[in-house]
Amino acid sequence: MPANRTKTGQFTKGHSGNPKGRPPLPPELKEYAMQSPARLRAIADDKNTPMKVKADIEKWFAEMYYGKSAQQVMLDGEVNNTVATVVKFEGELAKWAK
Repeated sequence: MPANRTKTGQFTKGHSGNPKGRPPLPPELKEYAMQSPARLRAIADDKNTPMKVKADIEKWFAEMYYGKSAQQVMLDGEVNNTVATVVKFEGELAKWAK
């Protein structure tokens, strides 16, 4: 077991699995990212751009500004710690849960 781990394998207090942190992004990528909203706006404003692409761009801008809309999930049942808990999907979710 490494010296920065406890007997259970967790990191000891004050230690990290990534002490140097996330590496910095290349400056070219930062510049490209800063220009992308203007490029997307130009694509969306182009009269030759298909309506589906325009809608996707507008949706992206809305989600970046307002955040993605919440998805409601309704659960019903009891949790018993002595038995495995089973989740059953119904309706539209059922076809994706298989």
